[in-house]
Amino acid sequence: MGKKLKEKLWHLTLIKKCFFTICGVTLILLITVNCLMPELLYHFLNPRMKQDLSVLTESVSTRTSYLLHQNCQYLLRFFRDSDFKEEVVVLAEKGENRKLQELLKEEKLGKKEPGSIKSTRNAVLMADWAPELSACREGMEDYKEVLFQSEWCKNLKEKMKEIEEEYPGELIRCYSPVFEKTEKTEEFISLVIKKELEGHEVLLFLIEPFSDFRAVFSDFREDGIRDYTLIGYKDEILFKNKSQSVIEKIPLSDRKKLFSENQNTVKILEADRGVIIGIRSSYKIEQLKIAAALSKKNFLQPYQNWIHCFSFILISFAVLLLFLIVLILRRSFYKLELLAGQMKNIRDYEHPILPKIQSQDEVGILADTFYKMMDKLKNQEETKKQIEYSLMVSQIDPHFIYNTLYTITYLAELNQTDDIMILNRALIGMLKDRLKSSGLQAFDTLKKEKQQMENYITIQRYLCSNELTMFFTVEEGCEDLLYPKNMLQPLVENSIKHGILLNRDKNGKLIPGKIHIHIRRSGKRIETEVWDNGTGMTPEKIQEYFYEEPRNNPDGEHIGIYNIRIRMAYLFGDQYELSAKGIETGGLYINFSFPERLS
Repeated sequence: MGKKLKEKLWHLTLIKKCFFTICGVTLILLITVNCLMPELLYHFLNPRMKQDLSVLTESVSTRTSYLLHQNCQYLLRFFRDSDFKEEVVVLAEKGENRKLQELLKEEKLGKKEPGSIKSTRNAVLMADWAPELSACREGMEDYKEVLFQSEWCKNLKEKMKEIEEEYPGELIRCYSPVFEKTEKTEEFISLVIKKELEGHEVLLFLIEPFSDFRAVFSDFREDGIRDYTLIGYKDEILFKNKSQSVIEKIPLSDRKKLFSENQNTVKILEADRGVIIGIRSSYKIEQLKIAAALSKKNFLQPYQNWIHCFSFILISFAVLLLFLIVLILRRSFYKLELLAGQMKNIRDYEHPILPKIQSQDEVGILADTFYKMMDKLKNQEETKKQIEYSLMVSQIDPHFIYNTLYTITYLAELNQTDDIMILNRALIGMLKDRLKSSGLQAFDTLKKEKQQMENYITIQRYLCSNELTMFFTVEEGCEDLLYPKNMLQPLVENSIKHGILLNRDKNGKLIPGKIHIHIRRSGKRIETEVWDNGTGMTPEKIQEYFYEEPRNNPDGEHIGIYNIRIRMAYLFGDQYELSAKGIETGGLYINFSFPERLS
């Protein structure tokens, strides 16, 4: 009872497959809706998100602007000090640093109360772009060294020149990228102001711990915004809170659109994964801007419970609808089931050899019928291949027979009876063997194969004016091994026609040809070596005839090689190996092996 119930459950009729398909489609739809729900909710709440983010960014920008203003005023106070200016001129003209260390005082502002803006500022001086004409208060030497050795400082002269050309008549100033923390210095940012004093260019650098800015940016972190950047001149990113910032990936042309020409004016840019907001926090010449990005995922985090509740209601409704659809399908497919049963009754009882589809539904019945037809076609194809192989083994080149008979006629005219008898016996032996091969015999002993090769060489020797010698050696104990019938003759024929007969001396006389055949057992394989002293074959021809895929209809040139490859593929599949290479002294070397045949 349990077995029948199991078979009934696993009997996949078309109705069950439709049920599973509908379940799958419904599941996909539910997943799709569940995935789209956050997107729909995001678009619905998008205006509110933009408004909240704008207010937050304006607040951060206002606090940042206060810091920037204090930074600029701190440096300008030095240029209003007559003692400071006098000492700077002495440093520039005489290289003497008398009181500058005392004059470059540190400034600390702000209270420790929550929400207050705290700042610490120091200054570093450089005259005439010469690091040796510099000064700073005691304790700031390491910061000065890091600053002057930076790429930003090395390229500063060119950048300040660009700013001066872009903003003529303005106080030239520029912010640096954030300098990372080292063993001797904290993380800091620098503002540089350039002024002229009595013909000397004076650069005054502000050194401010970047922790002052991080305290201002803490409003972003408290509202779940983790991706924000500080952007400077030419839209260069001076600081980014994330190593893989979305803002950094924005093309430069789009990044410029993110900021208004007016200070503290918010602009918003839609992105694939959220919203990016930008604001200019400084005067236009400083070009200091803030950009923040809020992803959809972070924005939707508070609404996750609502999304899950809606998904549960949707799934419950889908299950109820699915149950009703199955009831309707059960009635609709009854006649189709009946038709499938009738097709099953008229099916015969033959089974396919290797069915790919094994199912008990209506499609399985059609597949079963198809496989029986395929079995019949396969048997017909196998018979066809066997016949083709038999013809391939038994075929003899008509030109070879013609030349042999012509030679016999020529010898008869010369009354060379003994030669005629030798030649005639060799030809009869070959024809007799080929007539035996007209069946489906694919293998013969090595001993008989050697006899056939001797008959063939005997005939070829007469055709080549007795300028041909064959050395056929078989390893001891291998004479009775089964060997593919007439496998060697096409290779020897190829060596004679395309190698030995073309090998002539300077006077055009044929050079005596030598063909070596050596057969031995190597483990459970039979290995055959064939080489000659002919003209050989170019590497391109070797690649074409021995390694590339055989052509279906090869031309007459080297057809014997294609014959060998096709026959070995038929007999041994991919278990045979065939290789060839040229011989340095002239000729061609062929090596092939295949599994030993026991019966």
